[in-house]
Amino acid sequence: MPPKKPGGKGGKDAGAAATPAAAKPHPPHDPSIANREIHVLDVQLHEMRACLAKASSATEALTATREALRDAIAREEETERDVAEYVTAEIAAREHALTRLEALAAEYERQIEEEKARHAEEMAAEEGARVEREARLLEERETFAAKARSVHWSPYDPVGVAKAAEELKADRDRIVGGLEAITSALVSENKAQKNEISDAEREAALARDKAHFAEKVRATNEELMRLTDDQLEVTTKRTILENEELSMELASSSKRAEKALARSDEQRRASGETLVDLELANEMNARAARRGEKLRAEVESLIAELKLGEERLREMAVKRADDDELVQEEIVAMGEAQRKMVLRAEARSIITPGPSLTIPTHTPRRLSTHLTHPSTPPRRSSLRTDDDHPQRLEGAVSEKDSASAALDADRASIGDRAFDVVAATVAAYLEKLDDEAKRAAMPRVVATCPGGDADGVNVKPGNERLPTAASWERGRVEDGRARERAAPAPRAAKDLSRAERAVVADAVLRAFEEMRERDERPRREAEAAAAAKARARRFSESATQTNDERVHSRVNAEERRETVRGDVRGVVRPWGGKVASDGVGRKGGGRVVPPPPAASIKR
Repeated sequence: MPPKKPGGKGGKDAGAAATPAAAKPHPPHDPSIANREIHVLDVQLHEMRACLAKASSATEALTATREALRDAIAREEETERDVAEYVTAEIAAREHALTRLEALAAEYERQIEEEKARHAEEMAAEEGARVEREARLLEERETFAAKARSVHWSPYDPVGVAKAAEELKADRDRIVGGLEAITSALVSENKAQKNEISDAEREAALARDKAHFAEKVRATNEELMRLTDDQLEVTTKRTILENEELSMELASSSKRAEKALARSDEQRRASGETLVDLELANEMNARAARRGEKLRAEVESLIAELKLGEERLREMAVKRADDDELVQEEIVAMGEAQRKMVLRAEARSIITPGPSLTIPTHTPRRLSTHLTHPSTPPRRSSLRTDDDHPQRLEGAVSEKDSASAALDADRASIGDRAFDVVAATVAAYLEKLDDEAKRAAMPRVVATCPGGDADGVNVKPGNERLPTAASWERGRVEDGRARERAAPAPRAAKDLSRAERAVVADAVLRAFEEMRERDERPRREAEAAAAAKARARRFSESATQTNDERVHSRVNAEERRETVRGDVRGVVRPWGGKVASDGVGRKGGGRVVPPPPAASIKR
C-alpha cells in the first residue's frame, strides 16, 4: 500500500505528531540476531557454570589435600614420639641391665677374694699339719732305728734270740700296724688333699669363668653402649633429617595451601561475579525472549501479509488465465469466422500453395520489437474479423524478413541453446496452428446410426444423433482419414492473424524468461550459499570472541545490578557503563572506559 501524502487526509496530523527520532526508517530486524544473542548468552552461561564447577572441584581437592597433609603430619609426629619413647626406654633398660651386671660382677669379685683368702688359710693349715706329721714320723723312725741298734743279737743265746724275735715280731706288728695306720691316714689325707685340690681347682676355674664372664659382660656392655651411641646418633640424625624434610614439606604444603586458599577466595569472588553475570544473563534472556515474542508476532504478521500477497498473486494469475481463455476464445471465434469465409468463398481455389512458415535455427531475442508485446495481449475489442482475411496478411512476410535481418545482429548475444529452445517452441506452436487449420478446413463428419448404434441400442430410422463411445471412436478414425484426403496446402506466413502473432510472441518471450530463469538459478543459489556462509562466519566470530573482549565486556557487580534493576540514570550502554556529558562511557571513580569492539556487543 503506497504511503499517504503529507498534504492528504491525516497526513498533516501525522507529520505534526512525528518525532525526530521517528523520522528515520527503522532498519529491518533480522530474527536470527535474537537467536544468536540467546545462543551466545547460553554459551557464556555454560562456560561460567563450567568455570564455577571447576573452581568448586579445585577447592574440594585442595581441602582434601590439606586434610591429608595434616593427617600425614600428625602421623609423623606420633611416629617421632614413639621413636623417642622407644629409644628412651631402650636406653633406660640398657642402663638398668648394665648397673645390675656391674653389681653382680662386684659381688662375684668379692666372693672370689673371700674364697682365695679361705683357700690360702686352708692351704697354710694343711701345710703346718703335714710338716708336723713329717716331723712326728721322723721322730718315730729315729726311735725305731735306735731301738733296732740297741738290740744285740747273739746266735748262741736261743732264749735271747727267741725273745728278741718275739720283740722284733711285736715291733714289726706294731710298726706294720703303725705303718698301716699311717698309710691309711696318708691315703685318707691324700684323698682329702686331692679333694681339696679338686675343689680348689674347681673354685679357681669358677673364678676364671667368673672373671671371663665379667670380662665378656664388660665387653658386651661396652659394645652395647657403643652400638647404642651409634644407633642413637644415626636415629637422631635420621630423625633430624626426617624432621627437616617434613618441615620443608610442611612449608611447601603450607604455601600451596595458602595459594589454594587464595585461589579458592578468588574463585569464590569469581563465583559471586558469575552469579551476578548469571542474573544479568537471565535478565537479558528474559528481555531477548520478550523481544523474540515481539519479533515472532511481527514475523507472523509478515507471514500473514505474505499469504495475503500470495492470494492476490494467485487471483491475478487466475485473472490472467481468464484473460488467456478470452484470447483463446477470440482465436477460436476468428478461426470459425475464417473457416466460414473460406467455405463461403471456396478457399481451396483462393489459397495459393506455398512453403510453410519455416523457423531458422535461431530466433531474434527481441521479438517484441516485431510482434505484439505479451504484456499487452489483444482484447476482444481490439480484434477484427476483417483483418484476419488471408488476402490482408501480407505484412507478416515483411515482418518475418525484418526479424531474420535482426537475427544476425543479435546472434552474438544469444547462445545456440537459446535459439534452439525458441525455435522448438515456435515450431511446435505453428505446427499446432497448422493442425487446427487443417481440422477447421475439413468438413465435419458426424457418424449416425440409421438403424441402430454399435452398442446394440435400437434407434428409429431417420433419427440421427451423436454416437456412443465405440461408434464415436470409429467416427473419429473416419473423420481423420477424410481430413487427410481433403487436407489443403499448409498455410503460409502471411496467413497468421494479429492474435496468432501475439500468441507466438508471448510463447517466445515466455521461453526466453524460462531460459533466463534457468541460467540465473545457479547464480542465485551460489549467492544464497555465499550469504549463508558469511552469516555462519559472522556468527562463529561473534560466538568465539576472545577472553580479553569478555573481560573487557564485564562490568562492576554494583553497576550490573543497577543495570538489571534499571536504577542507573541516563542511557545504559550494553557493556554496563553510563553515558557522560562528552558521550564517552565511564565507570565508577571517573575513569574513562572505552566501549568494547562491535563483535562483543550482542544487542
